[in-house]
Amino acid sequence: MIVELDGEGSPIQVTGLPPEQALELRNIQPDNQNRFPAFNVNAPLFKVGRAGNEAALGLDDLDALIASAPLTWDEKKDSARIQRSLGFFNHELAVLLKSGDAATNPLLGSTHALFRALAKSTLDAERFLRAFALAACRSVRLGNLDNDLLLQILFGKLNRTGGRDTWQLLIYLDIADPGGFSHRVADPAVAVAWSQAMLSATILKSGTSTTLKCSLSGDLGESVGEKMPSPNLPLLGGTYLMAMNADIPAQTRYRKTSTDVFPMAKKTVQELNDSLLHITAPGREGKTWGPVSNGTRDKPDLLIVYLEKDTEGALRLASMLGDDEDWEEDGESSDEPNKGDSGTRFNKGQSSFESRTKNLLEAIQLNPELMQGDTFLRVFVISTIDKGRKQVLFDRRYSVSALFRAQERWITGSRNTPLIEVSLPQSRGKKARIFSGHVPTPVAVLRSLRQQWIRAGTMSQTVPGVDLRRIYNLLIEENVEREAMWMLERLLPLSQALVMAAGRPYINQKRTGEMRGALQVGAALSVEARRSLLTVVALYGILLHRLGRNKEKYMEGRDYLLGQFLQCADELHLLYCEHVRNGSVPSQLIGNAALPMALENPAKALEVLCARVPVYVAWLTQRASAKIRDADDGTLRTFAEMNETEKSALRAKSLRRRIGELSAELKGKLDAPVSLTGRAELLLGYLAREPKTNGSPQLTSDLGSQLNATGENA
Repeated sequence: MIVELDGEGSPIQVTGLPPEQALELRNIQPDNQNRFPAFNVNAPLFKVGRAGNEAALGLDDLDALIASAPLTWDEKKDSARIQRSLGFFNHELAVLLKSGDAATNPLLGSTHALFRALAKSTLDAERFLRAFALAACRSVRLGNLDNDLLLQILFGKLNRTGGRDTWQLLIYLDIADPGGFSHRVADPAVAVAWSQAMLSATILKSGTSTTLKCSLSGDLGESVGEKMPSPNLPLLGGTYLMAMNADIPAQTRYRKTSTDVFPMAKKTVQELNDSLLHITAPGREGKTWGPVSNGTRDKPDLLIVYLEKDTEGALRLASMLGDDEDWEEDGESSDEPNKGDSGTRFNKGQSSFESRTKNLLEAIQLNPELMQGDTFLRVFVISTIDKGRKQVLFDRRYSVSALFRAQERWITGSRNTPLIEVSLPQSRGKKARIFSGHVPTPVAVLRSLRQQWIRAGTMSQTVPGVDLRRIYNLLIEENVEREAMWMLERLLPLSQALVMAAGRPYINQKRTGEMRGALQVGAALSVEARRSLLTVVALYGILLHRLGRNKEKYMEGRDYLLGQFLQCADELHLLYCEHVRNGSVPSQLIGNAALPMALENPAKALEVLCARVPVYVAWLTQRASAKIRDADDGTLRTFAEMNETEKSALRAKSLRRRIGELSAELKGKLDAPVSLTGRAELLLGYLAREPKTNGSPQLTSDLGSQLNATGENA
């Protein structure tokens, strides 16, 4: 609330401010005990005997009640705090605002008038609060304040339990004659003038000053002295701009401590302090600052990001780099059911990261000044090291063109994967969505590198992660092959159990008691695990893309095809169980069981696998030999028109052809070890659901015989 005072320091007018404007208000706060011209009061202001009858009172009745009703405050504590703000005109910093050039600065005219009014005031804290309440009633009469808001300030609002909600009401003092001054006290330009006036004050408490060359700016100026500011930053709290413990012997090796080590001018330091407070103002969250996950600890760090020429700071840059996934709003969905699943919708829209970055880059393009070659993006992250220390973990400067290339490269990399569909349940009352080609946020990638999946992918444990610097390098830097290889080597053992679990069959029991197994990627996983799986799959694609392994190339390679072969072995085993074992499906199929060995020794894995499959292959050959009747007019019937036996025969024929094709492709290629990139390609091949092709070679009656005939050690 803006509370306007008359020349005698008494409140005469009260106006409300929208929350977003209130967040922009500035204070002079030399320490934790003094604050001006804003302070908080407890709301509601007054205790009332009977609840719920205040609305029936007229404004004249309220005037009488305000004069006699007891206040809700802690008299001893709150009275002293409010009195300090009302008496701030006597504070050392207030004196500086009235000295030298500041005395004639037109920007500070309203501030000087406010100081004079407070100096004349005879109101103590209690009488000020009652005068404030009467001024609020007067403002309601004039139509400048809502009556319901007045009643809430005075007496509170009833909650469901019959009690009254309490909150902190911000009081911001101003002078009641705005027409007599060029700027009101609440004007942001006045806050800037406060800082400049205090910086340029020539009379210091000690009466002396030292002039030096600032180590940061290179300009000559007055020394900052022995102490640096400690701005109160979001997420971090009080943050020393420079701290050095003189009690640590190593700190005094060169006989200098504190600011003697790094001399700085007072003006530069104050500008740095003001800039930090300005850029981390509450109203700029998501734009120039925001929380970002830490790679090794649970507490988030502070991300600060801005374009050097963007003076308004209105672009949501921090959301692009620091926000997490928004699964509920992630992309769009068609109303058409996906394939045969009438309970799901296919996610064919943009991911939350893709849509956020698209909107951001479009906004940058609309500003020609920001598209110039000398416009740069500044990104840095500050973390809490311990209670007394904060540290800059990351500090980079990127061109705007690099930002555009990073977005395109990240999206392309995320989709550098084959078709892998994951069904993800939504909130209650919403249909599930099937995600494919998901583009993760950098924060989701960071989190995936802190999760070690264990116990067959049923749970994860937190492990030390990677530095956020590495994630941003992967996103924005041009040449990061070494970084990508290091990250892939770390990711594979963390995610292997999750990928294996995603390939296991989902066992569904119908109402009739019949058991039915299905090979739908991730269907047997929890929702959290499915989300992690989407991030892991996309990260595989990003890393392979950065290493020059595009899907058009690696999907024709040995490792990817080997993964496809193991998937076909799972399909063969599942089909056999459905028809021979009456739907009794084991928790792990033969291809999944061979996957860990295939990652280490492909030839040995196929040797073990082929020792198990002859009985399945013999059945498959028999099943595939069944004839499928044509339609009466001689044309091929659709799949829906076939009976169960014919559908099974068609599946067997398709699977038989696919296995035969893969067997031919793998001929003579199993002896070579699997490389690091090959491991990721093999896992992607195992999860991928590629369309079956016609005209592929036929499988012989014995799968083991065919593989041995290729000359492999199988």
